[in-house]
Parts: sequence; structure tokens; C-alpha cells
Amino acid sequence: MRHFKWIDWNRQKVRDHGVSPEEVEQSFDRIVSTETRSDGSVRVLNELPSGKFLWVIWRYDEEEEIPDVFGESDDHPVFVITAFFP
Repeated sequence: MRHFKWIDWNRQKVRDHGVSPEEVEQSFDRIVSTETRSDGSVRVLNELPSGKFLWVIWRYDEEEEIPDVFGESDDHPVFVITAFFP
């Protein structure tokens, strides 16, 4: 299961593009293409359940680890930088 790290900054940034954080999270269920960028971020083209496509630029948040019920998990949250409709 993916974990997302949302702060006021990235919530507002996606909303400025007419996208909700919920749409961003839903879109990760259907990844169409992936590209790792030179700065270490990842650009993905995702498809929403509605059939609309969504570009999302993100990186793993390595400052924080998500504990699981059995101890520490190695999974880092997804930190969304921006998202927008093509």
C-alpha cells in the first residue's frame, strides 16, 4: 500500500491545477508511463477511474519512515511535487 505525504504546500500546488489530492492518490492505481528525471524525481502519466489522464511529478520522502505494526517499514512515503491534466 502506498503512503502519501501531504503538506499545505503540495496540496495547494495540485489544487492550483484543478486536481484534488484524492485524485492524485487514485491515479496511482493505474500508471501508464514512468520517467525518472535528472533531479531524481519521477514523472508518471496515470489514468483516473473516470478515464481522464493525469501527470504527476513526485519523489520518495526519505526524511520519514512509516512504521508498520511489526516494527519499521522500509517504505518511504510518496511526496507529490505537482500534478496536472494534460
